[in-house]
Amino acid sequence: MNVIAVLLLAVSMLSNPNGALFVDDYGIFVAETGKLGAMDGKILVVENLMGDKHVLASTGLIDPKGMTFDYWNKMIIVTDGDSLKAVDPENGKVTVLYGPEDFPVEPKYLNGVLWNDGKIYVTDTELNKVFKIENGKIEELVSLKKPSGLAIGNDGELYIASFADPQGQIYRYKDGQLRIFVKEADLNGTYGLYFDKRRGFLIASGYWSGKLVFVEPSGRIINKLSGKLRHPAGISYDPANMYIFIADADRNSLFVYKLRDDFRNVNTRNEPGACSVCGK
Repeated sequence: MNVIAVLLLAVSMLSNPNGALFVDDYGIFVAETGKLGAMDGKILVVENLMGDKHVLASTGLIDPKGMTFDYWNKMIIVTDGDSLKAVDPENGKVTVLYGPEDFPVEPKYLNGVLWNDGKIYVTDTELNKVFKIENGKIEELVSLKKPSGLAIGNDGELYIASFADPQGQIYRYKDGQLRIFVKEADLNGTYGLYFDKRRGFLIASGYWSGKLVFVEPSGRIINKLSGKLRHPAGISYDPANMYIFIADADRNSLFVYKLRDDFRNVNTRNEPGACSVCGK
């Protein structure tokens, strides 16, 4: 397949990065998991495309992974083991948003998280469950094998990454119906998802395959990207500039790729409300 992106930046010497989050007016956030089970988790801010960075939060986090942004309350939401935590993007203050006692069943491995118009979706990779939080109430939405990253499409459909092996899988959930959307060897260990609503395509990372895969809403694979990636985990995206932010846990780096400007035509239809992992 033809070249669709160029590497702009590699921010190295990170400690087991698993989450990436781009938010307009704030910048690029990276979740450093560090040593599993140790109280050494951090949220970093990458300040610019020169790679300058600083620590936003370094206390109150154990194993932060997935991140999303609550645009109503102006806070980062991050999964941390058996809890969802809120991080103030201004001062780095960490608070517990939902603890294990708030879930209908005790969480084991909260991973991907998505805020969308006041609702929060979160996956538990070990329990094989996706939870939905609305008006402070947590309920089980659906069960599937090893759910990880999440994204919302243009028609309100929920895309769910399955950390499957050897064939990675993405599921599509809408109106109570769950079906396999994509099954692809180059998505082995499907981890991160992001839907570009302006151009109508899904970006997915394969943790074990070391690749990104680009998929149309029909399920047809458009293109693939490998580059310097080894174990791409959480991903985020800047739809205005077509930058992809990729946390690579094995390379201890954040990679920033620029998609070719003519990769996809901009969708002129009305777009749903903003969220941090589904395109604005």
